Amino acid sequence: MQAPITPPESENLTKTHYKCADCNLPIQDLTQTFEIDVLGSWFHIDCFKCSSCRRRFGDDLPYVPHLGKAFCEMDYEKYFLESCAACKKPITDGSVARAFGQSFHERHFICSVCRCQIQPGRHFEHRQKLYCQKDFSRLPSVDCASCRGPIQGDSIHAIGAVYHRQCFSCTHCRVPFPDKRFFVYENKPYCQTHYHEKNNSLCGTCSRPIEGICVDVAELRRKFHPPCWCCAYCNRPLTGVYYAYGSRAYCEEDIDIVYRSGNTKQAPTKRRTIMSVMR
Repeated sequence: MQAPITPPESENLTKTHYKCADCNLPIQDLTQTFEIDVLGSWFHIDCFKCSSCRRRFGDDLPYVPHLGKAFCEMDYEKYFLESCAACKKPITDGSVARAFGQSFHERHFICSVCRCQIQPGRHFEHRQKLYCQKDFSRLPSVDCASCRGPIQGDSIHAIGAVYHRQCFSCTHCRVPFPDKRFFVYENKPYCQTHYHEKNNSLCGTCSRPIEGICVDVAELRRKFHPPCWCCAYCNRPLTGVYYAYGSRAYCEEDIDIVYRSGNTKQAPTKRRTIMSVMR
């Protein structure tokens, strides 16, 4: 977490070539700005705000730098940290255990019988309960997580469940995993293509899977690789302010050209590119 720095004290730093990273207007007086080294940006004092809730940063509202933007602690935890299904608090240390499609602090990832802490990946799930290997083996009967038939003989243990070997395949296309690589969505196994379809993580431009940092465009209900989110006129990436017009996005330099040549009276809408992370 960072706190805003104080403006420069020199009174002669005026008429610079810098632009405010928030409003994109020229900075005329550096004594009325913040230089945020970790973001590599300058801000007018009144423009240095949370990228989400737009509250102004100050001594009582420190900022958290993330994905090249600044967020208040509350919004950073809300949008970028997972919450533990047991205690409902944010998982801040990055140590996440997952079961039933939910996330847990590792210290809360415990067997429902003996209450011992279970190492992620070595747990078993049965009827919405967690088990260690010892207590899971004591259950009277175990059914295949796919066909629900009783398991006798060869089986596969994955995603905290047990499958007949022949039943362990993509939930959508039923194709087995020849390289043993699979993806999990809502606690079920999928091949790469159908996982990203379910997860809404196919890029809106190139239709290829997105993993990691992406651009989340709420009005389109689609996500994009950052290099694929471009001005529809000049094809340059949109990294800050853009204008939505006629179901397309344009940079500040080109929106006037497009708007003057258009036939619609609908005014462009100014928006900001929002980054998120595909988990």
